[in-house]
Amino acid sequence: MLFLLLMIVDLGRLVYTKNALQDATQTAVRAASQRGGTVINGTKVAQIAFEQALAATPGVNAANAKLTSLQPNGVCTNTSAGRTIRIRSQYTFRFNTPGLNAMLGFMAPAGQTAGSATTTITAGSALRCEIIW
Repeated sequence: MLFLLLMIVDLGRLVYTKNALQDATQTAVRAASQRGGTVINGTKVAQIAFEQALAATPGVNAANAKLTSLQPNGVCTNTSAGRTIRIRSQYTFRFNTPGLNAMLGFMAPAGQTAGSATTTITAGSALRCEIIW
């Protein structure tokens, strides 16, 4: 019975963390879109917005999250590739319930064994640029 309770709590945390990561990624995309790029005059607009959104989310360790892909990595331009901002992020989630990761069959990230207590959550978002440089 205790195992089932721990499993339910872990799965709830997993869903909560996935939603928090998606929200932080969307916040980063929205901030970059409104300012005209992911990096403006050396300021990492998307990174700052992403970190602030995660820091404001209780129960999520911002140190386990990172932006993995920024397109464009700079300002929006008037080309087909430069008019849309695409951001991907990932979070390393640690299960509290022993063996839950292996039992549920999650794929272990590269370099980790299948019985690992962690899994990687990913999120992505895209928006059109509101400002074109």
